[in-house]
Amino acid sequence: MSDSNIRVGKIGNINANNNKGVVNLLAVSQDIQNSISDLALPDANEQANAKELLEKLRKEIEDASELNDKEKERALKQVKSLVETLQMKTQVQADSGLQERAENAITLIKGIVTGISSAVSIFKVLSEISSLLGIA
Repeated sequence: MSDSNIRVGKIGNINANNNKGVVNLLAVSQDIQNSISDLALPDANEQANAKELLEKLRKEIEDASELNDKEKERALKQVKSLVETLQMKTQVQADSGLQERAENAITLIKGIVTGISSAVSIFKVLSEISSLLGIA
């Protein structure tokens, strides 16, 4: 039996043989899109840049055909963590717990995407997001 792939909305290639994975991935993706849309930062330029970078990261992960649905879901949940961390950063300055949370999310995403063809592009976006978060 061959593997069936479908393209659904704005989601990348999703394995149609795993219905639960499709539903979970769609839900996670929609949740992240909503979170990115709702992201409010004090500086309008920083907000626009953050939204653009986060959306690019979400799309790169979803479109990575070398990742299975579970890997995509795990990576996308870390993108959500980055969105939440950026949002909280505006409310709580200099919280080392927030920085550690962001560092952990970035490390997990890097670990998931290492070795795929779009890894370099994803690493570049993660580097730019790190700068926004003040992570060296």
